[in-house]
This record gives sequence, structure tokens and C-alpha cells, in this order.
Amino acid sequence: MIWFDRDARRWQWDAARIRTEGYTDNIAELMRVRLYALPAETQAALQRAACIGGTIDGATLAVACERDVAPALRPALEQHLLVETVQPEGRTYRFPHDRVHEAAYALLPEPERTRVHVEIGRRMLAGTAPVELARNVFEILSQLDRGAALIKSPEERERMAELHLLAGTRAQASTAYASALRYFATGAALLAAEPEVCRPDLAFALDLHRAECELLTSAFDAAEQRLTDLARTLEYLRRVGIDWPTHPTDDEVRREHDRIWQQLGPRAIEELADLPAMTAPQHRATMGVLALAQSPVLFTDEKLHSLVICRMVNLSLEHGNSDGSAIGYAWLGAFLRPRFDNPGAGMRFGQVGLDLVEKRGLLRWKARVYLDFGMMITPWSKHLRGGVELVRRCFDAANETGDLLFASYSCNCVVTLLLAVGDPLAVVQREAEVGLAFVRKARFGPAIDFLLVQRQLIRSLRGMTRKLGSFDDEDFAEERFEQHLEADPHVLATCRYWIRKLAARFLAGDHAEAVAAGARARPLRWAIAAFPEVFEYVFYSALACAAYHDVAPEDERPRLRDELAAHHAQLAGWAEHCPDNFRDRAELTGAELARIRGEADQAAQLYEQAIRTARIHGFVQVEAIAYEAAARFHRERGRALVADAYVREAHVRYVRWGADGKARQLCRAHPELDLHPAGAAPVALRSEQLDRLSVIKASQTISSIMDKDLLSRTLLRFVLEEGGARRVVLVTSRDGEIEIAAEARVDQPSVPADDARVPRSLLSYVLRTQEPVLLDAVADAGRFASDPYFADTHPRSVLCLPVRLRADAVALLYLENDLIPGTFNPDRLLALELLAAQAAISLENARLLERERTGRIEAEAADRRGQLLGEATALLSQTLDARGVLDALARLFARSFVDWAVIDLQDHGALVRVACAHRDPDKEPLVRELATRYAVHPRSPAWQVLQTGKVFESPGVTEDQLRTYCVDEDHVQLVRRLGARSGLFVPLCARDAMIGVLTLVSMTLSRFPRADIELAVDLGRRMALAIDNARLLEETRRALHLRDEFLRIASHELRTPLASLRLSAQGLLRAAERNRAVSPEILDRTLTRVLGNTARLEQLTSELLDVTRIEQGRLQLNPIEIALDAIVRDAVEHIEADLAAAGCSVSIECAAAVVGRWDRSRLDEVVTNLLTNAAKFGAGRPIEIRIDHLGGAARLIVTDHGIGIDPARRPYVFDRFERAVPSSRYGGLGLGLYIARSIVVAHGGTIAVDSELGAGSTFTVTLPCASPEPGAEQPVSN
Repeated sequence: MIWFDRDARRWQWDAARIRTEGYTDNIAELMRVRLYALPAETQAALQRAACIGGTIDGATLAVACERDVAPALRPALEQHLLVETVQPEGRTYRFPHDRVHEAAYALLPEPERTRVHVEIGRRMLAGTAPVELARNVFEILSQLDRGAALIKSPEERERMAELHLLAGTRAQASTAYASALRYFATGAALLAAEPEVCRPDLAFALDLHRAECELLTSAFDAAEQRLTDLARTLEYLRRVGIDWPTHPTDDEVRREHDRIWQQLGPRAIEELADLPAMTAPQHRATMGVLALAQSPVLFTDEKLHSLVICRMVNLSLEHGNSDGSAIGYAWLGAFLRPRFDNPGAGMRFGQVGLDLVEKRGLLRWKARVYLDFGMMITPWSKHLRGGVELVRRCFDAANETGDLLFASYSCNCVVTLLLAVGDPLAVVQREAEVGLAFVRKARFGPAIDFLLVQRQLIRSLRGMTRKLGSFDDEDFAEERFEQHLEADPHVLATCRYWIRKLAARFLAGDHAEAVAAGARARPLRWAIAAFPEVFEYVFYSALACAAYHDVAPEDERPRLRDELAAHHAQLAGWAEHCPDNFRDRAELTGAELARIRGEADQAAQLYEQAIRTARIHGFVQVEAIAYEAAARFHRERGRALVADAYVREAHVRYVRWGADGKARQLCRAHPELDLHPAGAAPVALRSEQLDRLSVIKASQTISSIMDKDLLSRTLLRFVLEEGGARRVVLVTSRDGEIEIAAEARVDQPSVPADDARVPRSLLSYVLRTQEPVLLDAVADAGRFASDPYFADTHPRSVLCLPVRLRADAVALLYLENDLIPGTFNPDRLLALELLAAQAAISLENARLLERERTGRIEAEAADRRGQLLGEATALLSQTLDARGVLDALARLFARSFVDWAVIDLQDHGALVRVACAHRDPDKEPLVRELATRYAVHPRSPAWQVLQTGKVFESPGVTEDQLRTYCVDEDHVQLVRRLGARSGLFVPLCARDAMIGVLTLVSMTLSRFPRADIELAVDLGRRMALAIDNARLLEETRRALHLRDEFLRIASHELRTPLASLRLSAQGLLRAAERNRAVSPEILDRTLTRVLGNTARLEQLTSELLDVTRIEQGRLQLNPIEIALDAIVRDAVEHIEADLAAAGCSVSIECAAAVVGRWDRSRLDEVVTNLLTNAAKFGAGRPIEIRIDHLGGAARLIVTDHGIGIDPARRPYVFDRFERAVPSSRYGGLGLGLYIARSIVVAHGGTIAVDSELGAGSTFTVTLPCASPEPGAEQPVSN
């Protein structure tokens, strides 16, 4: 039906004949037929295995079957219906295909399946040790849940609820939140259905974790309803010995706080990071409850929230650190400042929480710790910009773990910090828009409110709302939003709204409205006491009170003065601990307070100090407000020229900030000043602006910076602010080539360096001469006038200054102003040269530090690579058990090299997952699920590597790539939860043959530098060599076994006729020695026996010679044109005596002569072998031979009715030395069918067998009627 056409060099088939054979199209049905042929005990074991899953642990299967199933599974293994993997820790079985799994499961009658699942689950639960329960709980529940309807006992259903809690916490730890939610919901339903079971602790734990998963899967309404049941939380805490009222007193909070210091004793706060791990389950559970409760409690009662945090820290001091400890320390650090006025200790406690996440690996609350530290600790101890990076890390960590709640919070927090820092408002608005889109997709209402208000403040300042100071536009209405806040109150959203409205109204000059908005925020400020918005409230409320004071009714002024004084005192107190963030604000409010008190000189000095401090620390918005306030101050005192100068400076800063709406308001208020429109304002230049003090302070700041990028940005900022330029570029030189290192502009402080254009001829000249060049206009460009840059742009002032170190230029500063000629005078040039001198030293130090750091990092990386290579080599050399070593290697790679690793080996044209591991133990179930559920498919990179044999690197896995590589949406989500930002796929190649693929995946973008790729290739080469050696060893052992078996059988087969010959000869010799006559009958019988044994020896010798010829490819054919039935009839005649002795009759059916070109003697040998086997294994039963013509081929079918062939042995009957029956019962070398197949293949034909135990066998030989040329030696492929 299917044959190989040697002339056409391709396979041919007869489709019509195939259809007539009636083969099924249903693979599962085909598998089911094969399974039904297995012994009953094998079928029973496979049914249990199919119930467990596609991959089955041997020990689990033994428990499910209550016996060792290895012997029973042997027939299934021999027929490749099951695959066995033997590892040091035990045996593992898997179905080779989903269809085989389905067919095995279908063996079990459907009504019986539920009962069997429950029975297996109970046995697995009973046979699992308590320490192993967490690891096996998913497999146990997968059985029990399918038969839950049969479980009626309240005790057993309570136990199932406990198992669902355990499974849910495991899934939650692996970020499989949807699965965890199902486990928690099922467990809660089991308890609710059993009124006889009273387990409030279990019900609480299920509900609490369920609420957390609802938060993480965007089911915010359900989560809020569950979490706000504060009474249940307190009830649980009472059961574990924590008896708190719903609204505790200050004394209760103070006592819990004092107990922290008592337990800490003489130890340093930093030592808390080294506390041992918390191990007691009860304490860990309590920490989990407190950690989850702190968010809802925060908006319920301030004192209860403080009590929760203090108790978390005390539990950690008493029993060791857990995941919850990190968030406890971080929150303690956050509220030690506002509640106990101890910001120094707060910073140290917060650092302990951060260290537990980053250095101790307590990662469950990583995102929340980053947010708490970046938003509530950093702003009170370091520059605000330091918190931005931590909040961005919170977003990344929350996205990694699927924590949509804190990812949404971080979107708002980063906008809050960028507003407070004074970043360009256009940039901050883009950040707000992106964040708003994210939280809307997450459907988290409070975060949507937060970001809407932030965006409207920015739009108002930029002049994009209906009027300055108002949030109203086409999409937003203040009145409607305030109604929404009243109808659905959320303390944080409400407080933040009124604070932003306070700032907007103040900056618009509507000071009465600003004071009113501040009054609305004041009673709610307890909710933001630890957040940066609180100092925004204090700052803008103080300024609003001061600005409104002079026009307010007389009876209100004392209150306004008192509020201003109180706010100023608070800012001054904060400035003592963190001058970077608060000194400018304290100085400005102090100036306003001095102005109101009539202390004019003090006020003037403080205005100047506030302006200078804001400029030093980069708060452009505070600098603008200070200039505007100082302008009002001087105008009130009749100093119009000074006031005008301050207004110009304020306008420039507002433009730089991006507050175009505010800048236009100043233009309208002061038309006489001819202020430029927003976006084109010139820098007001005054010679005193670049005084000696400014240069010294700038030099001090520059000298303290060792980071190259930060140094470049800081230098450009100082040059931009103090040098009178509207654009400044830092240029470096490497091997004579000019490179743009950084660029800054008045309207855009940070510009991508790659986009910078410069007059290269001018730069090359200054680099060569090392002398500054100053041009007052393009018209005076002289030798540089032909530069393309000057042809396209027309700057009014240009300065190019060398940055020299030890008489060599290490960099260049290029400054230009496109509005004012004569900007760069000699005094300014001198001051800039002073800055450049310090910058040169700092640049060189930064380069040396960067070089040293790079060298150290490279050395450490090389050392790690060497250690990894050594460990991998040691593992590969320890044993030749490839599977066990590959598991160990996958774990090694995941621990020391990447985040997770998978090893696939080629098996009959498919890639089979043989080992996998993840760095995070909690994600091990996910990577095993990936290996079990999803085979490698042709679109995957691993398959491409298998086909090409080349390394494939994916430095950044995009969403489109991920969906291309994955099979379905579940596959995509699974890979996302595992974490896949970059990947490396390495071919495993040995002896020019592909044997598998090593997949290395990282959660970091562009993780694999060239050195790591080379290391992975080296590892892959060594792995492939070890795997190939193991396979060669196995093949050698099998070959040795076959050789020994053959020698044993061959010696027996040769000795038998030799012994008969010897006995016959000895009998005749003894008769001759005794002169005894031998009767003719005896002599005839003896000689017949001698001839028969001689023929047997000749046959054995001929078979051995044929094997040699076949193996050497020297099987010679001499074809002639002959009828196939003639060959068959001659063969039957030759062995007629043997057939008669066996009692087998032979019938030949040949409707018409089938003629072809074949080697007569060789085909005689084929037919003889088939008939000899038929007589041997079917003695006393008839043999049928049928010969017919099929297309261009002849077909010979030999059927016997003997013992048949075991299905497990059937695939091997044509192999050399293979025997379908024991050699002790039937003779032969096991070469007959091997030689027959070789002869048939040499003719270009095929031979196949169909057999059933106890019913006989049918051998079908198909031969093309045209054969090779006479005398040709035919290579044989077996």
C-alpha cells in the first residue's frame, strides 16, 4: 500500500487501497483499540494514571493503585503508549500524546470516574506526609474536587476547605491569582455548606486571602466589601490574643510604640535585618492578616493603623522576620516622623524594610515596600527625585506579580513626585495620561480620581482649561466631581482634590478661594500625614494665607497670620532634617511672614535666599513663585524697576516649568514689560547673577558628583541657569571623533543627546587650539560662516569653551542664545572657565570611577561565569545518567545564571521537555505546568533553533512575539507569570547532529551580553557531549547484550547439529570396529541425519555470511525475469519434507502469473524463511500463500495460524538477533526475518507483519516488478 520508488526517489502509495483497508480517522479511537489489547492489569494501571494527569509521579501512582505498578505498566512501555523517566528521586511516567491520555481515560466507564477520582484523592492524602502536603496539594485537590459531590462527611469537607486554603496560598505566592481565587472561593463554599462545622479562623483566612486576590484581579468592589468588615478582622485577632478596640486611644498606640524600643534594647536598628526567619505558622498567619489589614485600616482609623504597624514590628522582634515584616518596618519608618517626630529613626527602619526585600529575598510585598519607601520616607530625608526611581520600581514589581492595586497607586505617586520636583509640566502630563489609561483599564476608582485631579491641575497651569486656576474643561467639571466625592467618599481622593485645588487657585491669584480650599483639606490631612501631598498642602496653604491676608476682613487676619506662622514652623522643622526639599519652602514662607509682620529687610533677604536655594536644588516652580512674591513685595514698597526685574525672572521660570497659562497671566498683568509669549521668553541677564558665591556653590555641587550622567546633567543645568545661554551642549572627544554627551535647553532641561546639532567646524577648531571662541552673531562667524549648522540656524550669541585638565581638553562646552546678542561677556566667560575647571576634574574622576567599576563588574561576572562552568562540568562528569544530570543542570542555571531554564531533547522528530527549573521556588509549579501542558511547536524559538542549529537571542520579548511563540491565551499568561523579558536559545549538537535545545529566560531586558552568550554556547556544547556519551553508552550496552545473547544462541544452534553428526559418526565407527554389519535401513537413516545436520550447518553459516554482507553493504543481487509463483512453488518443494514433518499443509493462491525482475535465489531464501517460521510456530496448522499484482508491484502474503506475536515484540521482529519467543522453546539465531527484510529492501520493496496472539501471523511482502541492475551490490537500510 505504501512503498519506496527507488527510480523516482520518493514514497508512493495506493490511496484507494488504503481506504479499502478501513483504517479509522480518529486517533483516539485507534489508541483505544491498542489499549484494549493490553493485559487487564495494565489497563487498570493506565486508567488510574490517566485520572492523575498527563505526567505521573511513580510514587503517586503506586499510592493511587495501592501496589507497585511498574510490572503492570511494562507492556504499555514496550508499545510506547507510556514513556518512563528514571531519576535519582524516583520514576516518572508520561503519556506521549494527549490522544493517548484521552484514550486511556476513556477506558474508565464514565459513571465510575467520579468515584475513582475520590478514591485516588483519599489515598494520595492518606499517603502524603505532612511535610510533603504543600508540594502535593494541587494533585490531591485535582482528584477530590472532581468527586466533591460524593464527599458528604462534615469532617472531610472541613479538611477539604483546609486543603483549598493551602492550595490557594501556594498559587497566590506563584502569582497565579485567578487560580488562587478559585481555591479560596471553593474552600469558603465548602465551609458555608456545613453549618455543623464552626471554624471562624479558617473562614476568616479564606475570606482574607480571597479579598486580596480580588484586589489583584481587579474585582475591587467585591474586595472592598470583604475588607471593610473590620469586625471580622478584629475578631480573628482576638482569637490569637490581640484584643483591640475599633478606635484605640493615643495611650494604647504609645504603649505599643514604646514596646518596640524596649525590645530593641541596645541593638542598632540596622541589626533587625539579620533577625532569624519567622517559622511559627500562627505568627506568620497573624503577620499576613495584619499586612493585608493595614491598607483598609489606613482609611478607617489613624490610631488603629498605627497600632497595626507597631504590632507587626513587635511580632518581628519577638519571633523573627517574615514577608510581612518588610512592610511593617517600612510603614513604621513612614509614621515615626508625623506621629512621634522621629524622622531619623523612620529612615533607618524604612531602610531595614527595603533591605529585607532587596538583600534577604522577602519579596511578597516588594511593590508595596518600594512605594512606601519612595513616597513616605525618601521625601523627608533625601531629595525628592530619589523617590521617583523607587516608585517606578514599585510599578515594575507590581506588574511582575500582577498586583494591580499597587501598580495603580504607583502611577499616581510618580506624578505627585514629578510635580513636587518641578519637572516640565508637559512631561508630567504625559506621565499622568499614561497612568490614567492604566488605572482605567484596571478599573480602580480611587486611583482614577487621584490622577484625574493631578491631570486637571497640570492642564490648568498649562492654560488648557477654561481659565487659569479652574479644572473645568470639556471632559471635567469641578461641581460634578465634588458631587461624586460626596456621594462616594474616599478620604484620600477628597483630601488630594482640595489640596490640588488649593494650589491651582493660589497660582491663579484667587487667594480667597485658595484659603477656602485649604480649609476643606485641613480636617482630612491626617490621611496624608506620611505622603508628600502634606507638605504641598502646608506650603500652598501658607502662601494662600499670606497673599489673602492684606485684603481679608480685619477679623480674619489674626487667624490667617497664626496659620501662616504654624505652617512656616512646620516647614522649618522639616527643613532641619531634609534641607534639600524644604529649606526653600521654609525661607519663602518665612519671607511672607516677615513681610506681614513689617520686617522688610528680613523679608527681602529671605526672598533672595529662597530663590537661590530653590535654584540650587532644582525646584523651578518654587523659584518662580518666590520671584513673583518678591516682585509684589518690592512693588508695594515703590521699587518698580526691581519688581519688574523679578516679574521677568518669574515669567522665565514659569515658562521653563511649562506653566504656559500662568506665564500668559503675567504677560496680561504686565503688558508694559513686553514679556515674550510662553515658549520664546528670553533669559533676563544681569551681571550680578553670576557672582562669585554662585560659582563656588556650583563648583562644590559638581565636585561632589561621581556619576558621569548625573554630572553632565548637573553641569549643564548650572551653565544654563548661570551662563545666559538658551541652549548648552557638552561635547567629548574619543580618538579624535567628536561625540555629543549631553544637551539641555531653557524650555527642555533634558534633551536626547543623539538629536543634538552643533557647528562641528567650530568644535574641531576649539578642540585643536584649546582656546575659547566667542561669536556675537552668525554674521561675525568668520572662518566658521560656511558651517552647515550656521546656515540652517541663526544664533545671536555663541560660546565654545574647552574643559581642560592638565593642559589637555577632555571636553567642550558649547553655549548659544538665539535671542540676545552679546550674551557671553568676559566676566561670564571667566566664571564659566572656573566651572569648567572643576568639571574637568570631576569628569576625569567619574571616568576613572566608571572604568574601575566596569572592570570590577566584568571581573566579578567572569568569576561567576567560571564558577558556573565549573559546577556544570562537575555535574556532567559525575554520572552518565543524562536525565538526572539535566534536572540538576536546570536548577543550577536557574539559581546562578538566569531566572528560569528549560532543556528539550529530540525524540523521534519531536522536542520533549526533560528538565526545567525556576529561580523562585514558588514558581516551580508554574514552570512544571508549562513543561507538562505545552509541547514545543514549530513557531517557538526552540523549534527554530532545532531546525537551524544556530543560537537565537531575543533581547526584548515583545507582546507580539510572545503571542507568536505561545499556543493560546493561557500559554501567554503562564509565560507572563513566569517572567520573560529576554531569552537565549542554544542548540545542543553532537557529532554534527542536533539532539536538543537549551532555553534560558530572564526577567530583565537585554540580559545576555556576548560573554554570557559564549558561556551558554560552551555549556550547550558540554551538555550535548555528555548526553551523546550517555546515549552511546546505552547503545553500547544494548549492543553488548545482543552480542552476548547471540553468541549464546549461536553456540547452542551450532553445537546441536555438530553433536548429532558426532553421534552418527561414532555409531558407524563403533560398528566398523566390531566388524558388525549395519543394516541398509539404519545406514540410510544415519546418512540422512548426517545430510540434514550438514544442511543445517550450511544454513546457519549462510545466514551469518549474509549478515556480514548486509552490514557491509555488499549484498549482491542477480535479477532475472521470473514469475513470483514459480519461486514460491520451488521453495515449498524444497522444504516439503520439513512442512510434512510439522504437519502443515500449504495452499497457494495465484490468479495470474506475476512476473518481475528479481534475484531468484535470494527471494527463495525469503520465502523459505517465512515458511520455516510458519511451520515452526504453527505446527499442525495450515499455511496460506497468496500472490497478486498491485499497481507496478507484486505482493506476496504468507498467513499461518500459529501462536502469533506479542504486540510488545512486534516492532522488533525484523531486527538483527531479535526473537519474538524464548530461544529455549524454539531454535534459530534470530536472523531469518532480519535477512528476509534486508533482501526485500535491497529489491526496493517492503515487508510487514500483522499478528494477534493465539491467532497467527500474516507477513506481507511487496516487491517492485523492476529491480536493480544485475551484479550490483545493493546498500541495505534497516
